[in-house]
Amino acid sequence: MTSPTFPASASVWFYLGRLIRFSKGWYGLNILFWIGYYTLPLIPGYISKLFFDALEQKNPVWNGISYTVQMLVALVLAFGVLQVGVIFTAIAVNIPWRFRSSGLLRLNILRRILSMPGAKAYSSTVGETLNTLRDDAGEVEDAGDWTLDVIGRVAYMSIAIAILLSIDTELTLYVFLPLVFVAYISYRTRHWLEELQKSARETSSHYTSLLGEVFQSVQAIQVAGAEQSVLHQLEQRSQARQRAMLRDVALNQALGVFSNNIVALGTGLILLLAGSKMRSGEFTVGEFSLFVLYLWEVGYHTEFFGMFMATVQRAAVAFGRMMGLMQGAPVTGLVAHQSIELRRDPPPLEPIKRQPSDDLQHLETRGLTYLHPDSGRGIENANLTLEKGEFVVVTGRIGSGKTTLLRALLGLLPAQTGSISWNGQTILEPAEFMIPPRSAYTPQVPALISGTVRENIALGTDQPLEPAIQSAVLETDLEQLPHALETLVGVRGLKLSGGQLQRTAAARMFAQNPSLLVFDDISSALDVRTEQTLWERVASLGKTCLVVSHRRPALQRATRIILLENGRITDTGRLEELLARSSEMRRLWADEQS
Repeated sequence: MTSPTFPASASVWFYLGRLIRFSKGWYGLNILFWIGYYTLPLIPGYISKLFFDALEQKNPVWNGISYTVQMLVALVLAFGVLQVGVIFTAIAVNIPWRFRSSGLLRLNILRRILSMPGAKAYSSTVGETLNTLRDDAGEVEDAGDWTLDVIGRVAYMSIAIAILLSIDTELTLYVFLPLVFVAYISYRTRHWLEELQKSARETSSHYTSLLGEVFQSVQAIQVAGAEQSVLHQLEQRSQARQRAMLRDVALNQALGVFSNNIVALGTGLILLLAGSKMRSGEFTVGEFSLFVLYLWEVGYHTEFFGMFMATVQRAAVAFGRMMGLMQGAPVTGLVAHQSIELRRDPPPLEPIKRQPSDDLQHLETRGLTYLHPDSGRGIENANLTLEKGEFVVVTGRIGSGKTTLLRALLGLLPAQTGSISWNGQTILEPAEFMIPPRSAYTPQVPALISGTVRENIALGTDQPLEPAIQSAVLETDLEQLPHALETLVGVRGLKLSGGQLQRTAAARMFAQNPSLLVFDDISSALDVRTEQTLWERVASLGKTCLVVSHRRPALQRATRIILLENGRITDTGRLEELLARSSEMRRLWADEQS
């Protein structure tokens, strides 16, 4: 997948700033405790100076206060207890901040996906979308969290350098020059590091995405005999991922070794420059130990800033990917502030209340048009009507626009022109309106959740399921399943046959008790007898039905047939009427017989 271009109207700092303001209370507490966490190591460094001074002096004094080695040991123990307390408290206040940051991003993305027309909800594959929700939100969470480390490390370095300057200005400047060089190298290599990390991230995403698609399509792969081909693709992506990650790790390790050696060089400079001063009595052993300890710490923190900038660059790429899932929403939408329930369950969903206007009397579309951008095919100027209790079948050749017509009617695809009215009232947002209790839809390849049959049929409703199971001709299948309604269906229903999967989805639709039932060729995996029984039971419900099918049992039962050719409705009428006047209908009927 090509990474989306990062929005020109916002920077990574804009987004991070919005996330910080969203949880400014938690962020403020984090600043307080992480400054404490990073500056506390200054204390044992200074204690080591006092310790060596105590060994050299008979009556050591610090700022007019006499002290002993025993007092320093007690101070170290007290410091240890304090440090443990600060560490645990810092972690305790850090976890809510991290979860709130990534949680807000994921919530806003999911809200946007759910608000989009169903067929256009994802700008990439489901696997890549899940990778973005998991990994890219995690990258941003890390970048925001690392700003706390920057603040704490800057506080440490400022205090440490101030102390060392107060001891010996000249020596401090000399030994810290190599660290400036480390910072420069880290800055110069940040783009190279960013490209390697981006490559590692993308190859890992491509691999896991393909792996997820394989798990979801096991039966199709086996039927096609494509196991070796799929394994070969997985192997290729795995090797590309391995190479990219090795290059990333190698560069990071090289920079780490370089930084450590530079710090070692600084220690050598201390030995060379401080030796003569120590011989002349201008520099004590305690001051030498303080320089060495602070130098190592400051060197480690200097190396961190290069890693932090690389993390910020990764966060910029992550924000770009997430904005791709927002599909044209304002740049502020990704970090829009809203309530997040972390400590308690979300409020229960309110039950759907049926209104008198929800019962379908008359449905009409005028000039409904949707053409797919990639192929230019779809439906054009579709005019159709549905009256209460009708069983209307939409038929036509493969690619004639049957599924597109249903999806545009239901708002799963955004109609480019045209109007839809329900009982004479124009529907402005079909995706929000054409849902239970008004209408329900079963696609040709339904999506089931990885739960039990009961969970898939109920899907939140507390109504009895037996009538829905009966209508879907599923009762005999349930008797044969190992645990009946409690049988696990597997990922996307892989443990069910094609017919069982379709009828489980149909039962889910019946359980919602909608006024309009919309079927997209759900009988494609059914035998003739089961299909006839299904349509008989559907007819007994007295519901209005809109059915895509080319099968004879559905066509023979239809009160009206809508014939589609190349995206246009070319004829409508009962079966015998169309067979008498339409050569296209006769061809479809003959093809079905053969």
